Amino acid sequence: MEDGTVNVLALSTNDEILEVMLRLLNDREHIVAEGTTDITAAKDWLAKGSYRAVLLGSGFSDEEERELREYTRLHSPRTKIIEHYGGGSGLLSAELEEALK
Repeated sequence: MEDGTVNVLALSTNDEILEVMLRLLNDREHIVAEGTTDITAAKDWLAKGSYRAVLLGSGFSDEEERELREYTRLHSPRTKIIEHYGGGSGLLSAELEEALK
């Protein structure tokens, strides 16, 4: 966005992990994060929103991940998908910053 805010869509099948991801992301001054545990909902959000990144957490099947990647490529090609399967807030920050360069 023009004001420097980065919209991020966080995904995880685990509600507690998703909650932590969202807290860590939204604690950052320039990040606005939303999240879901459902790939279908994620595709709906991608269709309606303007996300710079999708933070893809654990728990999704290979088929669900392929489906999300293909949908993003076709409908939101500027959105970067960042795989985040754990490792703490430092790793999360580094992965996000690297992908958004």
